[in-house]
Order: sequence, then C-alpha cells, then structure tokens
Amino acid sequence: MKHIDTGFTKYILVKQSILRYIEEHHLAMDSPLPSEREWAEMTGVSRLTVRRAITELANEGYVYVVHGRGTFVQSSTIQNNLYSLTSCTKDIMQQGRTPRKRVLLSEFVPASQDITTKLKINLGSPVFRLKRLYFADEHPIHLTTTHLVSDLVPNIEDYNFENISLYDVLENKMNITLLHAERYIKACEAPADIAALLEVRESFPLLYFSGIVYAKIGKITKPIETFFSYYRTDEFNFYINQVRV
Repeated sequence: MKHIDTGFTKYILVKQSILRYIEEHHLAMDSPLPSEREWAEMTGVSRLTVRRAITELANEGYVYVVHGRGTFVQSSTIQNNLYSLTSCTKDIMQQGRTPRKRVLLSEFVPASQDITTKLKINLGSPVFRLKRLYFADEHPIHLTTTHLVSDLVPNIEDYNFENISLYDVLENKMNITLLHAERYIKACEAPADIAALLEVRESFPLLYFSGIVYAKIGKITKPIETFFSYYRTDEFNFYINQVRV
C-alpha cells in the first residue's frame, strides 16, 4: 500500500484506503481489520490521523471498535453509497450482478463554457469525452457521459473502455490519485433519446447525477473529470450515511 502524501486531508485518504481494503479483500461483517499501528505504517501517517479516520468510519456504519481487541467490519455493503467514490463497474459487481459497457462516444472535443467552469481550464481547451451505456445482467441501467482534462490524461484514447474501468486506468496506469467528488442529484423524466438507450418509455422517472472529480496531480489538487449520468430508478438505488455534527 502506498504511503499517503500531504497534499490533501490525510484522514480522508486513510478512510478511502480502509474502504478499499474491505472491498478488495471481500471482508464479511465482523472481520478484523489491521490495527491502528499497522494502518499508520501502511499509509505513512500518524496513529492520531488513523484514529480519526476509523472514528468517522465507525460513525458512518462501516466499522466498529472493541476496546482491547481492535477494529472490525460493521458492514461490507459499500456499494451505491453516495459517500464512496467507486467506478460504475464496481458498483454493479458489488450488487452481485454481471456488468457490461457499451462505448457510444470516445473523442476529443473543445471545452464548452460549462466544462471550462467545472474543470477550471481555458475555453476551447481539448477535453476527452467518453459516453458509456452500462448494463447489469444485460439490462441497461444507466448512461454516463464524462469529460476529462486532456493534458492530465495522455494517450487516454488508446484504451478500450468497454473492457477496462476508467478509474483503474487513471489510478493504475497513469498513477493519478483520485481524491473526492462533488455530486449533485435530482429527479427527472427521461428524454426520448435517453429513454431509447435505457429501454424505458419516454418520461420514465430517472435519477440525474452531475459531478466533478478531484485528483492529486503532483502536490496540487485539481478537478480532473466532470460527468453527468442518467440512472433507471427501477434498477438502481442509492443511500447516504448521515452523521449528526
């Protein structure tokens, strides 16, 4: 596990590391987790930072702490949580369903005013546009269009995103650390073109997401992606862990 840099709030990155550990090791409820000391060594942060991360995860329902014994998995169900930043493919797999993607667009386009504002780049700068239709058990469940800052993702056009996850490419091929996202959600009715792709009637109720994903580039945090998605309300659901502050 990589040591965590100091360019972003460290305890949030530790939280992401713990959630990723639970997911990658397919840990069931009540499974033990590494100790605070082990997390500090694996991530290169202080035990105080680790303790804060674990405390927040406990408040959010992911883990629980038994004094004198350690930290344990409270719930291994992290899919569809609006807090967690995961790939769409992983969301589907965590539902126990078989994912498939169809790439509808893969191209470079000049940034519009809206994209310029969200990604903090110059108007007309090249961005990589990727439009994908996602299936679960061969049912179309959501449509996502994403725009990425071209200068930050060299040779992105060389990848076949029907067979590989975008976030896997960014993190594992390009060594980009994804940090957090701002996501906005609202209910909408399916426009005719979206309804046809999702195989629902026109005006079918959908959930519309839009958002911006931030990444650590060198020592600087920058927006790297902006996206919008249409989700079928009969095939997908989301939840939010809320904590009183």
